[in-house]
Amino acid sequence: MKDGTRVVLMDSAIPVFDDKGAFRGFNGISIHVTHTIEKAGATSGLVYGLKSRADALERELSTRNAELEANNKLLSEVLEAMGEGLIVTSKHKLFDPENEVIMVNPAYRKLFDLDDDDVMPGTLVKDLTRKLVERGHVSKDDVLRKRFEEETTAMRPVLIDIPGLNRTCSVTSSMRRNGGYILVHSDVTELHAHNLMLQEAKDAAEVAATTKSNFLATMSHEIRTPMNGIVGMADMLAQSELDTDQQEYIETIRSSALALTGLISDILDFSKIEAGHLELKLEPYELRSLLYEVCGLLNPLAQSTGLDLSLHVDPDVLAGCDGRCISIASGLVKFAWQCCEVYAARTCCPDCDAKPENRASCICGV
Repeated sequence: MKDGTRVVLMDSAIPVFDDKGAFRGFNGISIHVTHTIEKAGATSGLVYGLKSRADALERELSTRNAELEANNKLLSEVLEAMGEGLIVTSKHKLFDPENEVIMVNPAYRKLFDLDDDDVMPGTLVKDLTRKLVERGHVSKDDVLRKRFEEETTAMRPVLIDIPGLNRTCSVTSSMRRNGGYILVHSDVTELHAHNLMLQEAKDAAEVAATTKSNFLATMSHEIRTPMNGIVGMADMLAQSELDTDQQEYIETIRSSALALTGLISDILDFSKIEAGHLELKLEPYELRSLLYEVCGLLNPLAQSTGLDLSLHVDPDVLAGCDGRCISIASGLVKFAWQCCEVYAARTCCPDCDAKPENRASCICGV
């Protein structure tokens, strides 16, 4: 063009001849197609871009499908390998006539001794239940079935027996978003049997404990009666004319009988300990008299082994349980002469931690 712009023309012409057949020129037209070609180029680029995008989407879709297939394969392998029986249903009501099985794994079939044809995706739950009832694997009791449905709907674990196979399983349920349930069956036969054994052992132990308590109560009463007689006769004998040694012997008999009566009472404390009701009595007592009583009880035994018991104690009044202190002191003395070593025990009042001067020590030595 005159302004120097390039254009594209499309020419079309036919040759022209005169009557004698001589060539005279051309008859034709020229069409300005510059803008048409530019638009065609833009359209071609757009088509190419769309095709490239479609190819990319196709590749991405192929990759996603491969990942989905891999995940589905992994899920299938997990379901096949899991030890719990799994069954998935389609309806929210378990015994809905149209409720059907969507998925079931081999562990479920094994638990109920079913073949692949007995239960598969598409099997109606009512047909599966009928087969299980016919084979004695599920109870015919409508009450139990209703309870099972109620517990499943509430998504609470429920324990069911499989009578025909002598098995017990625990069923847990979870509701699917699109309807139906996922039911997981765990074989707990051994655990259930073990729990029953533990319960039987517990019941037997409780019976034995009750029998023991009754026996201790009866025997304590039977033994306390003659011991009271010994104490009474010792008191009467002490009022008669006796020399000093005889008075000491009578007092030892009386103290020993009273100590034995206290031990008999302690036997009854076992039942209180089991019930958590044992209480120690905090009463003031004179330590000197208590320890002299212990020495009087143990002196004959010590003399029989060639030992001589001696006692020295500062007179003091401590808060405690005199019966317990007699038992503790007797044990310390016996332990001391058996081991021929020195042992010490400390008895404190409730304020000992705050007042160290209130602490007292009992030294037993050989």
